[in-house]
Amino acid sequence: MYEFALILGFAFWVGVCILYLKLPCASIFHPATYYLVFHGLCFAVRPLFQYWWDIDKIYELYLFWPTDNVKLLSLLIANLGFICFMAAVLFVGRQPFRFPTREQLALQRRPFWGAVTMLLLCAPLIAYSFSYVIGRKLQDPSEIVQAYRALGERYTQTEVAGYVFDANMMLGAFACIIAWSCRFRLWSLIPFLVFFGLRMAVGGGRFSFVMISISLVLFYLYDRHRRWVTPKFIIPAILMLFVFKSIGENRRVFIEMIYPTENSLLVQAPDEEKQQGFMYSMDFANLEYLQYLVRTVPDLTGTYNYFVDALEIFIAPIPRVLWTGKPNGSPIEFYNLFDYGRPIGMSWSLPGAGWQGLGIIGVVFWCAMGGAIWGGIYRWYVNSAQNVFHTCYYFLLLPLSVQWFRDGALLTLVKFPLFFLLPVALVQAWAISIKWGPYSHGHAARRSVQL
Repeated sequence: MYEFALILGFAFWVGVCILYLKLPCASIFHPATYYLVFHGLCFAVRPLFQYWWDIDKIYELYLFWPTDNVKLLSLLIANLGFICFMAAVLFVGRQPFRFPTREQLALQRRPFWGAVTMLLLCAPLIAYSFSYVIGRKLQDPSEIVQAYRALGERYTQTEVAGYVFDANMMLGAFACIIAWSCRFRLWSLIPFLVFFGLRMAVGGGRFSFVMISISLVLFYLYDRHRRWVTPKFIIPAILMLFVFKSIGENRRVFIEMIYPTENSLLVQAPDEEKQQGFMYSMDFANLEYLQYLVRTVPDLTGTYNYFVDALEIFIAPIPRVLWTGKPNGSPIEFYNLFDYGRPIGMSWSLPGAGWQGLGIIGVVFWCAMGGAIWGGIYRWYVNSAQNVFHTCYYFLLLPLSVQWFRDGALLTLVKFPLFFLLPVALVQAWAISIKWGPYSHGHAARRSVQL
C-alpha cells in the first residue's frame, strides 16, 4: 500500500507540473515554480529513493520508527498541503508575468553608484562579520560557533548578536544589484564571486550562496526578457551542486584548503552518505521529519500547538545580550518535541507546521495562507511599475521562499530576508536623499505601463 502511495504521489506531482507549464502565468518568476521544485524533491522524488534504498538514517538518529499508518498519513498531509498551496498561489497570482518594454528598460536608471556607495559604508560591518565567523571556524575545528542550551536543542547565539553574525549576507545582495546595474559585464561579477568564495569558507548556511545565485539568475533572465533558464546554465548549476554537496559532507572543506590543520576535527558525513549523495542527505529528508511530527503530535503530546510558535517573531529581534532570560523559541510552548525523541536539525516544512498547529485543518489553513501570501507578492510585483527597487526587492526575496517552504515557521519568513533586503532599502534611501528623481522609469514611461 505504501509503495503504491509513493508512486501515486510522484505521478500526481508530475501531472501538476505538466498542467502548470501550460498556464500563461508559468515562469521562473512565479513562486509556484519554487514550491513545485521543493515538493517534488522532498515529497515526491526523494521518498522513492528513501524507500528503495531503505534509508533509515533519520529513524536511527531521531529514535523513532513510523508505522505504515503514519507513513501513509504523512504522504496524505504533504500532498494536501501541496494542493492547498498551489490552488491559492495560482488563484491569487494568476496574472502572466509582464516584462517592461525595451523603451522602458532603456529609461531605467539602475542604482550602480548607490549600491557602491552603500556597500562602502557597510563594508566595515560586513568585513567584521566575515572575519568573526571565519575566525571562529579557524580557531575551533568542531565548528562550535554557537552554544547549545542542551543536547539537540536549537542554536542559541551567545557570544555576539545574531545581527552581527549574519550581516555578511548583505554583500550578496549588493553584488546582485551591482551586476544587474552594469548589465552583467564580467568585471561587475567580482563582488558576487567574492561573496561566493567567502560563504564557501564559512561553510555553514549554504542557503546563502545558493539563494543569491538564483537571484542573480533572475536578474539576468529579466534583463534578457526570458521566462525560463537556458542550457547555458547547466554547467554553473552542476558546479553549484558540487559545492553544495562538498560543504554538506565537510563544513570546513574550503577553509582547510587555505589553512590546513594537523588535527582536523571535521564535521563530515558518513561514508555511506557520501556514496549515495543527495538522496541520503538530511537536507531533503522532510518526509521523515513530517513522519516524526505526525507520530508525535497530538498522539504523544496530547495537544497541538495552535500556531503559538508564530509569537517568536515578536521576541526574536531582541538580542540575547540585552535579555539574558530570553526564551529559546516561542514564549509559549505546549510541548517539547525532544521529550519524544531526538529531532536534531529537523525542519518542519509548511505542511508540518500546519499539522502541528491544528492537524488537517491546520495544514489546509497554513499552506493556503502561504500560497495566498506568495501569490499576493507576485501579483504586487507584476502589477507594479516594476521600477528598479521593486525589481530588486522581488528578485532577492523570491528564492528565499524555498527556505520558508522547508522550515514552515513564520519566523523564517521574517528573519531570513532581513539582510537580503536591507541593502535595497539602503540604496533606495540613498536615491531619495539625493533627490534622484525618476530613478525607475521616466515619468512618461511610468504612465505608459499597461497593468
